[in-house]
Amino acid sequence: MKGPFNLKKLSERRAELMGQLESMVQTCETETRAFSEEEQTTYAGILGEVRSIDATLDAADQAHALGKVETCTAAADELIDLQESIPDKLQTGYIWVMSRATVRPSAS
Repeated sequence: MKGPFNLKKLSERRAELMGQLESMVQTCETETRAFSEEEQTTYAGILGEVRSIDATLDAADQAHALGKVETCTAAADELIDLQESIPDKLQTGYIWVMSRATVRPSAS
């Protein structure tokens, strides 16, 4: 449960930081001025943190997607094993179609 909680916190932090960036830009637009040197440094720091969070969230998405691929591969292997365990003479006229319905979840 710790993983999703951390990702949620990261997403919330990202939204907070984006709000800060938008506020900084809006202030300069309202005052019709450019960033001061201090504001440029602050903006760059916040943007760096946002990019870091984005990289972390992207990595988590990729890991999640890879987990799904591994699950599908395992299911496909189980289906192939099942098909190979049934004698050929009992398979005459049958076409094996791979779908979620054809693979029973294993009892763990």
